[in-house]
Amino acid sequence: MTVTRFVIFTVLTLVIAGILYVIQIPVRRMKKPLVRCVLWVLKALLMAWLAYVLIALASPFLWRFDYALTALYLALLGDLTAELIYVLIRRKKVLPILISLCTLAHLGYSMWNMGTIRPVYHTYQSEKLKEPCRIVFLSDLHYGSSQTPETVSAALAKIREEQPDVLILGGDITDEHTTNEEMHSIFEEISALGIPTYYIYGNHDRQDRASYLDGPAFSEAELQETIEGCGITVLYNESVSLRDDLYMYGSEDPSRPEQFRSPDTLSPFPEDPFTVYLVHTPPQLKEPVPETDLVLSGHTHAGQFFPVRLMYLASGMHCVWEYPVNDTVLLVSPGIAGWYLPVRNESICSYEVIDLLPQ
Repeated sequence: MTVTRFVIFTVLTLVIAGILYVIQIPVRRMKKPLVRCVLWVLKALLMAWLAYVLIALASPFLWRFDYALTALYLALLGDLTAELIYVLIRRKKVLPILISLCTLAHLGYSMWNMGTIRPVYHTYQSEKLKEPCRIVFLSDLHYGSSQTPETVSAALAKIREEQPDVLILGGDITDEHTTNEEMHSIFEEISALGIPTYYIYGNHDRQDRASYLDGPAFSEAELQETIEGCGITVLYNESVSLRDDLYMYGSEDPSRPEQFRSPDTLSPFPEDPFTVYLVHTPPQLKEPVPETDLVLSGHTHAGQFFPVRLMYLASGMHCVWEYPVNDTVLLVSPGIAGWYLPVRNESICSYEVIDLLPQ
């Protein structure tokens, strides 16, 4: 986000927060606690609905006005927080100041959190493994939108310092907002790390909904040609042997159901190796995945906007971190960035450092 856009976004958020305050003055003057409680609940429901539609739904209207809707979301969040603090303070003149400060606090934290990328470490042991292997799993970069190129470059430099044996790109490295130049730039930068790299498609990489904006900036063929031209292996419903004791299977994303293939359609791997299944959208595991020890996914951003993560968890959705199902473990990364908007107040931005060790 440029300085100009940041200033405009901040001012827009504060203006909407001011409008919300003004239109609620008649209710606040009524001095009826029950009415104010009902209003607070209604605002909370509106805030939760906005959070969900911003991260989970797609339409031309949402994608054209997402910054304005995000400003409304942050203003509501600030308003709700200020109301709770006001219950303790009980000073009438301080409420407008509280709303402004709470709104700015939510905006500042959300933008800082989006721009702060952390490694998260995981260790898995198996009798199937003969030697250690370090994997870095990087998902949901959405390059060119929610983070600056400098932030991404710093994270890639740290990934190189982890000295992984394999780098896995778990989908949505690009999206409908990524320009042709940005698409080439990010894969060239990843290639320059000098790490053997594998890639699976997400639901946004190929700009399937670019018609909602100004049309695609690159074709699917050009994307694949660029990725492979950078020495990155695309796994499209196929497996690869990293070693005799370690196999990996990369799947098409379920957003293209006619092309998606699950691991149970594959022939059994030879010699019963440790097998990693890569699929961008996390499967909702009820039983172990056949022939699979570890499933790596992303897609959810851990909700990105509060309280979407809670909504996912309440629905039983596997949305972040580890889900063991007997001999299969599903690891859902919150993602290294987020969807378009430079705002994230659910979970952290992270890449996963995975150590596979012999038992």
